[in-house]
Amino acid sequence: MLAFLATFNSRLNRNGHSPGEFAHAGLMDRLRAGNPDLATLLHDINAGLKPYAAWRNDDGSITAGLVTRPVIEAFRAGCSDARVEAMVSLTELWEKAQPKGDRIALHFVLPTCWRFSGQFHVLPEPRLVFLPLATLWHKVGGAALPVIEIKEIVCAYMNGQSRKVEYPQRGYWLAGFVGQVEYRIGKLPDDQQRACWALAHFAEFTGVGYHTGRGMGRVMVK
Repeated sequence: MLAFLATFNSRLNRNGHSPGEFAHAGLMDRLRAGNPDLATLLHDINAGLKPYAAWRNDDGSITAGLVTRPVIEAFRAGCSDARVEAMVSLTELWEKAQPKGDRIALHFVLPTCWRFSGQFHVLPEPRLVFLPLATLWHKVGGAALPVIEIKEIVCAYMNGQSRKVEYPQRGYWLAGFVGQVEYRIGKLPDDQQRACWALAHFAEFTGVGYHTGRGMGRVMVK
């Protein structure tokens, strides 16, 4: 399976859309042009991390993170003018995932939050970051990863704040975390540390948390 990152300009007018809704609409427009049936299926996914993410950039362009070959093929068919930023197989992510010290530093570039048990959470706890990523990794066909002893991962450093994200057309707003977090993974066995590194780089394509398809949850490995 592949992970794919590309930047493109929307063919749609913003028309009062929030940045997140604009990114989502722009991506769906291109997916619909490439594969209407698949675009409808993707649009109707309501829960969990999705095989696509969409983030609006400061210059008005949109960056899309896509996983699974059918989604990537639909996007490329409907958006031939996109600038490809990165494309890598999940096998390559695993093979290149070598521990670089006992900490993983993630930069939460855009507001990030999580929803479970009917409530929203803004603190980037290890279980909220790594466990959903592992679920998506396996769901899209990635090689089996070792089970991560999540209680052995701790937030060793955090520097950030919460920021409001408004969705006026949907009638609500969300708070999300932005900033840098260092996760100490040194107590994990080597294979589990390697899995954490693979998932951290996977997150650069998928985002983490809630509304990754609507402008939230973009992260980068520092």
